[in-house]
Amino acid sequence: MDNLSRLLNLSERLEVWRLPNDEIAVAFRSCEVKNGDFLISEFGKGRTFNEAVDNYLEMISGKRLVFNAYSENRHEVLVL
Repeated sequence: MDNLSRLLNLSERLEVWRLPNDEIAVAFRSCEVKNGDFLISEFGKGRTFNEAVDNYLEMISGKRLVFNAYSENRHEVLVL
């Protein structure tokens, strides 16, 4: 399974945007990465969409993602 398919299998909205330096950035909407007692916003970046996806997956693999952290719709997912 390729990295994009791995991200899309989480069934969450993946956002894509361009950074001021013309790199592509990707991240899940309303998502933060759990780091101990803290939640950290992360995004992947690269010269191409696929590089950004690969970078993002590398950052979040093995970590717990928290979606909608401060709402009644909060849920967590462990990325394998």
